[in-house]
Amino acid sequence: CAEQCDEAADSCVECLANSDCSEPTPLCSGNVCVACLANSDCDNGDFCDGAETCNAGSCVAASAPCAEQCDEAADTCVECLADSDCSGDTPVCSGNVCVGCTVDADCDNNNVCDGLETCSAGACQAGTALVCDDGIFCNGLETCNAVGGCQSAAAPCAQACDEPTDTCVECVADSDCSGSTPFCAGNTCVACTVDADCGNNKFCDGVETCNAAGSCVSAAAGPCAEQCDETTDTCVACLTDADCDNNNVCDGLETCSAGA
Repeated sequence: CAEQCDEAADSCVECLANSDCSEPTPLCSGNVCVACLANSDCDNGDFCDGAETCNAGSCVAASAPCAEQCDEAADTCVECLADSDCSGDTPVCSGNVCVGCTVDADCDNNNVCDGLETCSAGACQAGTALVCDDGIFCNGLETCNAVGGCQSAAAPCAQACDEPTDTCVECVADSDCSGSTPFCAGNTCVACTVDADCGNNKFCDGVETCNAAGSCVSAAAGPCAEQCDETTDTCVACLTDADCDNNNVCDGLETCSAGA
């Protein structure tokens, strides 16, 4: 016999005992070297590749026991072993479970405008959004920058701004006006608000008045029926001798004295 001889059967065989066999078929069964006789002969001691079985003397590999991840050290199926096993809204592996976070930093979305996110019981909690609008119309509508936070805005009005009514106007005070319309009335620059604003300090052209539209109106006529003496602010009969001339030489040359 080239291998073993079975004296009792007067035949040549592959084996008579296990010692006649070697890996990967170390067991003798029916004078044939096989890999296994029972399922336990096939167990490689690894939980995560499943329970091997023995079939007709050959070990048959098993399917992996876990649908997700396998913890060989604990011989258990788990959701995750590392962050790389997680995704989506639960990207962090903590205690073999995929969670949204383990520390506040895991929740930071790098946007200061929606507030500081925090981690609570493995879930990210939204922060309190910044309120940038200070409620003041006249300094413009503030905005929020994801990195810089609240940003000031440009003033909304080219001239003056009326905060009580949230509107742009020509003026809110006399200081907003100039030139020929130096007074502010009803948010509009006008020439006058009272008659006194229109006076030109001249007696002889009459009293100027201020109309409802805020414009100065000249007097219809001077105050004097005859002559007007601007230096004394009085009405007089004459200013010069010529004012007295009656064009009659026979009664002599008339003269003006003290306005008469």
